Amino acid sequence: MTRKLSTKITKMVNKLFPVRSIKESLSQKHCYLCKQTIYEALPICNDCKADLPWNTLACTICALPMKISSDTGICGNCLCNEPIYSQCISAFSYTFPINALISDFKYNKQRHFGKLMSKMLAIKIEKEIKKNELQKPDLLMPVPIHINRFDTRGFNQSEDICIDLSKYLNIAIDRHSLQRTIHTPSQTALTKQERQKNLHQAFNIQKKLNGEVIALVDDVITTGATIECLSTLLLNAGAKEVVVWSLARTPLGQ
Repeated sequence: MTRKLSTKITKMVNKLFPVRSIKESLSQKHCYLCKQTIYEALPICNDCKADLPWNTLACTICALPMKISSDTGICGNCLCNEPIYSQCISAFSYTFPINALISDFKYNKQRHFGKLMSKMLAIKIEKEIKKNELQKPDLLMPVPIHINRFDTRGFNQSEDICIDLSKYLNIAIDRHSLQRTIHTPSQTALTKQERQKNLHQAFNIQKKLNGEVIALVDDVITTGATIECLSTLLLNAGAKEVVVWSLARTPLGQ
């Protein structure tokens, strides 16, 4: 009787808590969003991952999120005024919960959120490279921040993203060639024209380039004024081409 009861309890336990290999046990994580226990490569469960605002319907040039697809796949802004960079890839639309995760990453030093989003961006880019829809660049360059902001924040979020992309995609990083020399105020509430005026002479480049393809990396692309300014600098310095990679792209009117 005791043995039968013990066997029954063991079967119930095994059903509720299946025996896992050492490899599976070591991969045990908690989903960053819903906190449930998971056994995945990334610390996010499949349901939460599926619910993220993936930037799947977007302009093929600037990655602006689009509500409906166009015949060309290009947004009106790019048709009227094509950017100086070749292409922008943004993994997500800058809406909830990605906007909250990026805010915590940047301002609350929750750098593990940045690592998760960077890995998902890297997976997206790797797929594009394998499909021959994207050329693998020669260098990654983070959008620089001023030393005053670095001292306040303690890190450059774009450099963090570069580090994770570099590890996953095996692309070298140039952390020092681009520099921000003028500490401009926050540009969150400014229009593209106001941002362009604000950024005038705010950046410089420390070396000549020799026909490299550069991936300019940032956390969020809003109006595109910053990446347009930096792309111009890089091309004038001798880059063959500039592409832009970011975690998220802000929809129009946001």
